[in-house]
Order: sequence, then structure tokens, then C-alpha cells
Amino acid sequence: MANRSPNALHKEASAYLLQHAYNPINWHPWDNAVLEQAASQNKLLVISIGYAACHWCHVMENEVFDNQEVASLMNQYFVSIKVDREERPDIDQVYMEALQVLTQSGGWPLNIVALPDGRPLWGCTYLPRQDWMQVLTKIVQIQKEDPQKLLDYGEELLNHLGNEIESKIVSNTSLDFQKIQSKLLLNQDLEYGGYHPPKFMMPVLLDAFQSIAGANANHPLYQQWDKTLEKVALGGIHDVIGGGIARYAIDKHWHIPHFEKMAYDNGQLLNSYCRAYRISKNPLYKETVESIIRFINEELTNPNGTFYSAIDADSANNMGVKEEGAYYIWTKDELENLLGADAALFFKYYNVNAFGHWEDEKYVLIRDQNAVAFSKAHAIDFAHFDTKNRGWLKTLEEYRKKRPAPFKDQKIVLAWNALVSKGLLDAYRTFGSLKILNRALKNLDYLFTHYVEKSGKVYRIIHDDTKKISGFLDDYALLIEACIFCYETVFETLWLDRASLLTNYCLTHFKAYKSPYFFYTATQDHSLIVRKKELEDNVIPSSNALMADNLYRLSAHLNRMDWKKNAVEMLEAILPKIEQYPKGYGRWIQLYWCHHKGLRELVVVGADYKAIMAKIHQHQFSNTLLAAAANDNQLPLIKNRFKKNKTLIYLCENNRCLQPETKLNAVLKNLKA
Repeated sequence: MANRSPNALHKEASAYLLQHAYNPINWHPWDNAVLEQAASQNKLLVISIGYAACHWCHVMENEVFDNQEVASLMNQYFVSIKVDREERPDIDQVYMEALQVLTQSGGWPLNIVALPDGRPLWGCTYLPRQDWMQVLTKIVQIQKEDPQKLLDYGEELLNHLGNEIESKIVSNTSLDFQKIQSKLLLNQDLEYGGYHPPKFMMPVLLDAFQSIAGANANHPLYQQWDKTLEKVALGGIHDVIGGGIARYAIDKHWHIPHFEKMAYDNGQLLNSYCRAYRISKNPLYKETVESIIRFINEELTNPNGTFYSAIDADSANNMGVKEEGAYYIWTKDELENLLGADAALFFKYYNVNAFGHWEDEKYVLIRDQNAVAFSKAHAIDFAHFDTKNRGWLKTLEEYRKKRPAPFKDQKIVLAWNALVSKGLLDAYRTFGSLKILNRALKNLDYLFTHYVEKSGKVYRIIHDDTKKISGFLDDYALLIEACIFCYETVFETLWLDRASLLTNYCLTHFKAYKSPYFFYTATQDHSLIVRKKELEDNVIPSSNALMADNLYRLSAHLNRMDWKKNAVEMLEAILPKIEQYPKGYGRWIQLYWCHHKGLRELVVVGADYKAIMAKIHQHQFSNTLLAAAANDNQLPLIKNRFKKNKTLIYLCENNRCLQPETKLNAVLKNLKA
């Protein structure tokens, strides 16, 4: 590679694009000028999309894109474009839908052959070298012999992609939650939680389970929610040594992870485990929150207060060859040498046995009991066992740090930073650490100082002054959500002002005409073959569901009934899709449940508001909005509620308020009822 000339990607800042900068293929970054070049040369496009921490992207690069024979074919007949899906999710969104239409499946690497103007023709994920060359050769042959066939097919597929059928808004409709519950539980693993392997945690869907079930431990959705969180925390997908949770597991036991760790997963799971701890007080969930925060602090935190994107799955093994999971796996000999006489007890707790075996002589640590249950079962004093366990993990961590570390993608994505900050704010609410609060506030302040313009326009990624990528709807929606959550944590009106600024920008630049929804791209930034609306959840909640929820909550905080009307119209329009496939609409379900049950307003005004709110934060209440102040201010929920020498607690629901209370216990009783 050192003797090769770089292609056009070498000037990019994206870690993923730079990984391909010395391929013999003449890769280009996405640019309208490149499409014009393809049109002028009458060449088809190869659009290849992935991300820096993607294992199979690396495999395809090594086997296919780094091959000279492949390069000769692609360079002669195609204009080849590389896209970092984390930088340009709008491009990924369009071509992922095309791939799903073409193959009924999706994933990365995402490879599309398209007409020069970007209309897709054919797609695949990973393909071995000979299969890839065979397909491209066949497409080249069709272009030579029957080019109209490709044009017709491209037009047909484009019409399908552009044909977004929206449901009509029907007021006063309701969901049948017995049917919704049955569909949500369909194919759930009753022993280990989650759906069929490969198993993704899907925190947005887990949170929907809990929203419906509340704190009712006998509810089937509660049981599956709790089971999944428990098994993930105990599983090999949870890195108990270095902290954090991997992207997904390939088996039913949550044992063998796809070893990459993503900021967006860990940020959301902070919220999920905080919520679970507030309800159950399960020490395993507190341990998991602490583990995720340790991972964020030690691996993802930039000194300027922002958070990096991901840790790769691959790293060099002891032979110097890159291998998935090499950094995380263990042999019995290694563990016995490191732990000495304690190895036998360690093997029992972490299943260094048939259950914990992966392949060859490799083990991935997995538990089947938490520390309290294990110490009791083995008649060991818990405090003594806990000290031992912490010592074991410290020893293994120090040893593991001597191994070649996986690649770290230091890209700063605004949307994911907002997710992590919201998770940290929730951890502060639950456990009260000012250090955690300050880390979240530092991040959000940095984002508003550097990533948000005075107009409300945001940037998704800023590499330097010349390389800025405009924000997409999820960047705005997640930052607005974090601002609302931040206000309801520290009760400084600045955060509602910031949320309002961004919301107004979205209504001006993203709102669809004659539709209740928002486009994924701003009007001034749209240049693709179609302009999409993101309605369905993925691993991150749907940006439209987030916006509907933001409008709904802000309408109560700021007395903006027009915003509530917009949110309810979005919700009513999406109901048929929820009924058809509720697993794809977890965030919408949470909003519907809130609207259906009624949003409660819990307001504390007076000198002791911080102490009272600190206690309220340690409880889990669904459908409850918080506001507080020491004195009167102009916020609608605070105005005219201050009484001298008193701290009053107001609880209101459906435009009806209970008598103000001075004692928190009476209010908590009403909330729990």
C-alpha cells in the first residue's frame, strides 16, 4: 500500500473514506460534480456505503476493493463513489430502501450500481470477489447491448422509491393494545429476551414495552423488558472489563457480540438501565450504568467535551493479523496465569466452560447470575466477593491494554452526542453525581457554541472550517429532545429557549407541504433523487417520532397549542402503520400511550425546588412533564404559582389541577396511582 498512489478519498476527513484512500479503485467522495462526470462519460455508478467500525466492510475491502483485477474492471466501466453512512445518512437512507426493494434485506457494506444520475439498478451487501466481478461484468454487457433496459428499470425503481403513501389523518381513532401487545411479543425469546438472532437491544422498543407496562411486574411486556435488560447485562455483549455494550449479539444468549461499540447504543442504553434501576433497584442495572459511563469516559470522551463515534470490532491478534474480537477474547491459559488460585472461582462466575466457549480455545466472558446471587449460591460474603471481582477485572484490564487496541472512530456526530448527553443526564438524575451532570452540560454547551448557528441551523459533523456537513432531521430532533430533558433536569430556561430555536428552524426548513410530517433533509440541502421522510424506528428512534414528541412536550412547556395540534396530527396519521407493524414504531407507541393516558404536569415552585426534584428524579413516572423554579418567571407552567415562604408542588392532568401540596409523599402517592 505504501507504494500506491492515493485516490480522491485521501483528501477527506472521514475515517471510513480514508480506509479506502489507497485502494487501486478510483474512488470519489459523493459530489454532484462526480455525477456530472459519470453522465458525460456515459458510465454507470458504483455507490458503496459503509462506516469505519463495520467488520464486513473491512472484509470486502481486503478481499475485493483492494484487488487490482477488480479495480481494472471498475475503473474502466464505472465511476465509483464511497459514502460514509454516518456522515451522509440521507444517501444511505435512499439506497438502503432501494436494496431492500431489490433483495428484501439490508445491511453494510451497502453496494449499489446506479445510472449516472443516481437511479439505482442493482444492489448487494458483502459479495466475494468472483461473484462481484461476475455481476459487474453482466451489467456492463447489458449496458452495451440493451441500454434502454437499464433506463427503464431505473425509472421503475425510482417511481417505487418516490411513492410514499401517507395515511389519512383520522381524529379520535385508537389502537387496540391487546393486538399491539401480541405483535410486540411475537417471536420474543421468553428465556433470554429479544427476538431471533442476530439480537439487537433496540432500546427504543424496550422503552415502549416499559411505557405500556409501567411498573407492573406481572405484565408480559414488563417481564420481557426486564428479562432482556438482565440478560444483556450478564451477557458477553456487555464488556465487563472495559465497560460498554457492543452493537449486537450473534446468538440467543447475548454471548458472542459483533464486537464494535457505538456511541448511539450506549447513550440510549444509559436511559434504559437508569429507568430499570429506578423501578426495580436491581444492583445489576446500577453496575451496568456505571460500566457504560466508564466506557464513555475512558474511550469516547474528547477533551473538548464531545464524544467520539465508535470502537471497531477488529484488531490485531497475537499473530499480528486483524481479527474480529481479538482484543476481547481469552484463553484458559491466559486467565489461569493472570488470576492464579482465584481462576477456578472466576471460571465459575464468568463461565469459562462449555457455556462460555466460543470457538477453538477462545472464551467470551458471560454470566448466568449477578454478583449478589452468585456469592449467596456459593456461600461467599458478598463484600468479599465484590472486592475479589473488582480486582480480577482490574488485572484483566491492565493485561488487555497491552494488546493492540481496536481502531477508534473519532468522528463527532451531533445526533449521537445528544443521545449520550441525555443518557448522562438520566444517570445524574438516578444517582446524583455532579461529575456526570457537568460532563453532560459541557457537551451540550459545546454543541451549541460550535455546531449551532444563531439562526438555529445545525451541523451534523464539523471536521474543520472547510468541511462541514449540514444537520439532518435526527440531529435537530435529538438535540431538541436533549434540551427538553436538560431543562427537566436542571430547570434553567435557557434549555427551553434553545429547544424552541431549533424547533422553529425545523418547522421552517424541514416541514413537508400538505403533510403533518417532516422531511429528513432541509429544503436548501436536498439534492438526491428523492426526498425521504423517516417514519420508522431503526436502532435510533424515527426522527419524525422524535419531532412529534418534542412538539407535544414543548407545547405544554411553552403553551403552544399549534405545536400540540401538529404533534397529534402526526400521531393520528401514523396509527395504521403502528397497527400493521408495531415493532417498527416504538417511539410512536410511547407518544400514543402518553397522549392516550394524558400528559401529567408536575411543577415545583419555591426555594426548596432542587431538593424536591432530586427526590422526584429517583422515581420512574411515565407521561409526566417536569417544571420548577425558585420564584415566579414567565414560563406558562411557573407563572403566578410562587407563594412567599413556601415551596408548593402542583400536579395537573387533562387541564385539571389538584390542590397544591407542600409534602412530596402525597404527590408521589397520586403519581403512582
